[in-house]
Amino acid sequence: IKFTSTSQNVITVNNEVMDFGYLRQLYLTVQSSLKNQDYDSVITKSRTMLEQTFEYILKENQVEFKDNGKLTQYRSAVNKTLGLNPSGSNWKSDDERLRPIKNLVSGMNKIIDSVGEMRDKNSDAHGSLERFTNRKAEAELFLNAAVTLSSYYLRVNQRHKSEG
Repeated sequence: IKFTSTSQNVITVNNEVMDFGYLRQLYLTVQSSLKNQDYDSVITKSRTMLEQTFEYILKENQVEFKDNGKLTQYRSAVNKTLGLNPSGSNWKSDDERLRPIKNLVSGMNKIIDSVGEMRDKNSDAHGSLERFTNRKAEAELFLNAAVTLSSYYLRVNQRHKSEG
């Protein structure tokens, strides 16, 4: 994935990565929010991007899930479906070559949780009197994280389908 940040507040990424139905339109909309310096909206849309990615993968794999908007539940179901649960039996715990991947997936879980928490507490999704004022750097960080994670999950899903 190639990211580019410009002075016009636009981040670009390989178009093929976000070309999964609603994700493409969402990606274009979040670019507009970033360009207009609507950083709270960027945070909200970044979380939505992850949610839509997980829903897409679950539906494509015909996994039943409760459509309740709970990002951590979606993430857990997707990790189970794709065999990405770091503490699960699908990982050979004695294979040291997998340790860095397990650590990275574990870290991804924390990033996803952080995106969800930031959206709930510091975006335009909910009112709050004690909000952190989002700035360009944080908005780009959350957007880049969401795009990178969505891309990774979609690629692993493609691999999973081809091996299935």
